[in-house]
Amino acid sequence: MKTNLRTLILIITLITLFVSAASADDAILNNFVGGRMEMNLSAASQLLSGPGISSATTASVTATRSDPFAVFSNPSSWMIVRDGAAVGVSIQPRLAINSVPGGIQNSVNESVDQAISGYAQSNSVDYPKLAGSLGRTTNPLASFAVIVPVQDWRFGAGYSKPFSLDMSAMHDGFTQSVTQAGDNPAESISLDLASEMDMNLNAESHRFLLGAAREYGRWSFGLSASRTSLELNVNGGYTVDGDVSVGGDSYSFNNGADSWHNDFGGAIDGSYKGAFYNSQLGATLQLGSNPETAWTLAASASINIGGNLKGSMEATIDEYLPLSLNDNEASFDIDRVDDINQVTRTYENTYYMGDQLTVELPSSFSIGIGKPNGLRPNLTLTAYTGNLAYSLDVTEKRVQDNDYSTNTYVRGITPKASAYLGFSPGVFFLGGGMTYAEDLVAGYTDDGGAELSGGTEVYIPRFDLGMILPLSNNLRCEMMFVGLPEDALRLGFIWEF
Repeated sequence: MKTNLRTLILIITLITLFVSAASADDAILNNFVGGRMEMNLSAASQLLSGPGISSATTASVTATRSDPFAVFSNPSSWMIVRDGAAVGVSIQPRLAINSVPGGIQNSVNESVDQAISGYAQSNSVDYPKLAGSLGRTTNPLASFAVIVPVQDWRFGAGYSKPFSLDMSAMHDGFTQSVTQAGDNPAESISLDLASEMDMNLNAESHRFLLGAAREYGRWSFGLSASRTSLELNVNGGYTVDGDVSVGGDSYSFNNGADSWHNDFGGAIDGSYKGAFYNSQLGATLQLGSNPETAWTLAASASINIGGNLKGSMEATIDEYLPLSLNDNEASFDIDRVDDINQVTRTYENTYYMGDQLTVELPSSFSIGIGKPNGLRPNLTLTAYTGNLAYSLDVTEKRVQDNDYSTNTYVRGITPKASAYLGFSPGVFFLGGGMTYAEDLVAGYTDDGGAELSGGTEVYIPRFDLGMILPLSNNLRCEMMFVGLPEDALRLGFIWEF
């Protein structure tokens, strides 16, 4: 999950500056102007730390503090709410950096240097100028939870916004001029190109939960069910304008007067929408007679049912045969043109995504032990089954293909196990842990055409730190300073009646 902004910017750079690959040993780069790239990325996540604030460390399989946000964990742990109803809300204020870190600008500059390194001579290079912002989306209601005791029963309900993402990117002002002289002046080639790009992506999810638990002496049992909706929208595209001169003849892209297809650009548009379902069953055993001080043992099973997001998405890309980004081909080879009199001929490739995007979610079984006083230690061990991944069928046909073919693309991880240890001494809470997983990939290939293989070990660390501030006898404010690797400065309030 590291440097997502850097990765996205580099991808956009390669998309819009792909024409810089048109290098050859005898080619001269007359002019290169990188233009202006602006990217704004805003996201918010509670996927790892979960809804709530201190509940990240005190309400997992076992609960060590009265907290309504225990509603999102093992339902049998809800017995920690004893005296009256408990209600909680959490907020994710907006956080933003209104500039692009220098390291990202340096990475883009290095990618440009690498792309133009094959030219025999580079006369003028002006690197892309980066601008934009990186921040967290404002969530005035990141989560809400309530647990109501009724004699030996506990009834709970909750809402959370597990994940949201808004990304927009724009690039314009890019120009490039290249000359490649052959032994015969009539064979000299010049390329003058300009491009611009605009891309927007939005994703948002909402989760609703209901459940109940009952106490039988020192035992308690609970069951909860939830529904999580997810919507994904993508739209954008790029255009490339310019001329190719062969000898003394000049040809233009996007020229409707020509009898051959010479549109040069790409576009993507589509959306998917659907829901997933989860049920949790739990059991908790109180090891002593005093619930205020006794250790508790607990176990829970979380069963996820992945969803098929319904919708459609289509992408079109105009392919220009002389240009190639494949490692096993020359970056620029005019001999790939079938007819030199149609030197600007392009081929439209259309990619039809399937009418459903399948999302897999892993199920899990957890055990834990905790103590509701003192340091409030809380240890949780979890084993997983299944994948956290997406699967999408794409029907595609490129220039070299005779017919359309449907390929399945899969990407994600296969979580194996996790461990987490939390403490909440006094007004502070902190915790840390690790999740072990393996990379999952199918259908994708590298630049050389070799199929990518999964199985790479992935370790995802967690660290949570925050503070609890009592405001009155029944009201407290909680602040999460950090919830690494996904969040920081989360705020919440809890009322107990």
